[in-house]
Amino acid sequence: MSVKVKGKKVLSPEEVKRQIFEEGRSDFEEVIIIEGSLDLNGLIFDYPELNLTNVTIQGSLGFNEATIKGNLWLIGATINGDLDLGRGIVNGVLNLDNATIRGNLYLPEATLKDVLSLEGTIIEGDLDLSTDKGPTRIYVDYRNAELVHFAAPTVSLIVKRRQRE
Repeated sequence: MSVKVKGKKVLSPEEVKRQIFEEGRSDFEEVIIIEGSLDLNGLIFDYPELNLTNVTIQGSLGFNEATIKGNLWLIGATINGDLDLGRGIVNGVLNLDNATIRGNLYLPEATLKDVLSLEGTIIEGDLDLSTDKGPTRIYVDYRNAELVHFAAPTVSLIVKRRQRE
């Protein structure tokens, strides 16, 4: 069940999980608000992509020990807690461009088999990029380049320069 608040669909974490696993839904780009934390720890997502673009999560988002067999899109998402992918696996791209994480971004012992993109990402807490494997490259903007380099000094960084006005 969902309700609309100021034109945005509001779902409970339980409803999101139900729609993913019972209905096979993998695209939540319609700008929804998820009330509370969304715990997807240990689950397997057998989709080409899991799209949480522009979603607002009122708490934390947990993918600890989860397996995402495709891409994970969190472009423009707002997470009002932590994003935890510890010991998780992402076989495709992990895209956090223009996302806001009000807590910590954790990737300890994670496996990222493709690119991590952090262009325009705001991380208000700690950053842990101590992955077990990967990513192949990290895309960042100039604002995050130093922070990401210190967190993952052996991974190739592609830095986007500031836009000229």
